[in-house]
Amino acid sequence: MPQDTNIPVPNNAESRRAQWQALAERVGVLVPGSPLTEELVAFAEGVIALQRQDRESPFEPLR
Repeated sequence: MPQDTNIPVPNNAESRRAQWQALAERVGVLVPGSPLTEELVAFAEGVIALQRQDRESPFEPLR
């Protein structure tokens, strides 16, 4: 899926949700201006949790 690099992802957003909203729009998961659903927020939080586990794991992360 092509990315729209014209959609900026804020570095110092007031909340992670604003960053996730912009990222979801950039990669085409959301149409710009659409609301970020609770399901997508839960998915983003799950990805972060898995990434943290990978950092603590002695095994090579999945790619």
